[in-house]
Amino acid sequence: MTERALAAYLEWLSAQVTPNRQRNFQELFYILYSKEFFYVIANDNSRIQDVQDLRHACFREFGVKPYVTTDVLGAISVLEVLIALSKRLAYQTSSDPGEWAWQLMVNLRIDRYSGRISRRLAEEIDGMLDRLIWRQYEPDGLGGFFPLAWAERDQTNVEIWYQMSAYLAEQENHENPHGGYDV
Repeated sequence: MTERALAAYLEWLSAQVTPNRQRNFQELFYILYSKEFFYVIANDNSRIQDVQDLRHACFREFGVKPYVTTDVLGAISVLEVLIALSKRLAYQTSSDPGEWAWQLMVNLRIDRYSGRISRRLAEEIDGMLDRLIWRQYEPDGLGGFFPLAWAERDQTNVEIWYQMSAYLAEQENHENPHGGYDV
């Protein structure tokens, strides 16, 4: 992919998130895009299809021919998974996907990394993303996309779709002490 095409795609992805507009998150978004997403629970491969759908939506918006595959974009990134999940959440709740994308960043506790990101901070973020990908977060989901206040199962062993469903149910019924808010 050309540098210009990558920049356009990253700009498109970044526009899918509704962060605090007084801060610049471009470096964080680049780090999230640079981090390849792997799934370790069998049915989490569905998130890969969500990203393929996201890429097709971008291609349609850019007017790229439908026969062009999304393989030109390379590996699936954490940023793409985050945005694809935000669209699923928005569909489930009839709310704004950009706000949900921001909420997922809050849940991952990466919302504080704005502006210029030093090498040390980039390594810190990378470690947080590794814990997300390899499911080394807390059993209640803290450190993952969907922290729960009242987890009934170890979330490190639950597929992302069911984590999301439990998170939505908890958000609907209770205030989440891990920082979740109503979107």
